[in-house]
Amino acid sequence: MQQLLTLVLLANLAQSLSVPQTSSTSPLTIARRSGRSKVAALDPRACKVPDYNPGPVLVSLPKFDADKAQVYRYRKQQAVNLGSWFVHEAWMVPSIYACAGNDKIAEIDIAAGWGGVDSAKKVLEKQWDTFITEDDFKYLAKIGINT
Repeated sequence: MQQLLTLVLLANLAQSLSVPQTSSTSPLTIARRSGRSKVAALDPRACKVPDYNPGPVLVSLPKFDADKAQVYRYRKQQAVNLGSWFVHEAWMVPSIYACAGNDKIAEIDIAAGWGGVDSAKKVLEKQWDTFITEDDFKYLAKIGINT
């Protein structure tokens, strides 16, 4: 379900960003007319979309336990920021923005680039599934991170 929602969101974002083109009007020409200063013609060979299929989601969550939630609510918490896992930041993972569209500063630019919504979806799903792994969580637990 989450994958379907992601796909619908990316499709809507890309559609809202699209500019109608005629056969004689290139995206670079339209961008120049719109006054964007960071326009660069990309070599399509530089934007290799990974051949990635995350497969089915096989997770079931336990029923909410109010008593257990109270224990976790008041315990001492040691936390860390897992930056650029779900909120993508170009300075942390510049490769995600390599073929993004527009100004290359937000997730909406990723959805507008990479040759289309399906390709952008593959790039993002690979990031979500591989940027932080189970081994990373084991290491964080080992050093006392519990939140």
